[in-house]
Amino acid sequence: MALRTQTNPYILVGDTVADLPNPSSVAQGTIFHAHSGEAMVLVISPATGIRSWETFQSSAADTSWPKYVVAPTLGPRALFTSIQTAIDTAATDGHNAANPTVVLVFPGAYSENGAALAMRPGIDVVGFSSSLDAVFTGNVIVSFSSSGSVGIENINVVGALQIAGAVSVGVLVTKCAFGSITGDALQYADTSSSSLILTDSSFTSNGGNGNGITTAVAVGVLVADRCTFTGNGSGNAAFLTFNNPNIFNRCTFNGNVVGTSMALRSI
Repeated sequence: MALRTQTNPYILVGDTVADLPNPSSVAQGTIFHAHSGEAMVLVISPATGIRSWETFQSSAADTSWPKYVVAPTLGPRALFTSIQTAIDTAATDGHNAANPTVVLVFPGAYSENGAALAMRPGIDVVGFSSSLDAVFTGNVIVSFSSSGSVGIENINVVGALQIAGAVSVGVLVTKCAFGSITGDALQYADTSSSSLILTDSSFTSNGGNGNGITTAVAVGVLVADRCTFTGNGSGNAAFLTFNNPNIFNRCTFNGNVVGTSMALRSI
């Protein structure tokens, strides 16, 4: 399972706008993010092909920019300040498992008024930067009424990933950090044969006696590659049902204080 095809900008970090490279030497979709917080995006004229830098919140709309862009401040390229609103709008526009799309999240802090973030089939949520500077505070919930897959990439979540429901789903988590402040960081409790693929991500319980990951029932596929799972208090790094077809490759398990690294149970 892989994320859908998307525009994939990257961020260059510097001290001032003067650190910008010559626009003729960089790829389409590039964003420059200065330490001052100013952001510049590469713009290519459709008429002349000339490349130039513009501020991310420029006055000139660019219809070639992805539609569902979330940023702390509204602008012609960022029509949303809420990740949830962008997801819901994409769903209203007809995007689903058969017509997927991507919500791109610009660096910043997002709380959605303290509410959980409800994912929808076929609508991936992807941060612009692999530096995990798109920070969402709240739990991320995957509970679909119909089958489908969803991807989450480059998002720093101050909360848990909760997968529930009775419908088979596919969930791909790539280069994310989940840090629950109240309990388990990854809670897998659906009752169907779902698939969970985790790569280059961390799941940490930062409060209570939570586990890094807990599976309450058997799942179809659980594969983790280059991930870290950390429990807290008397929690375990991983508390797994015995008959899960779990595959952990190059992963790290840490049980904090009283906890052990991994615990298995039967169902």
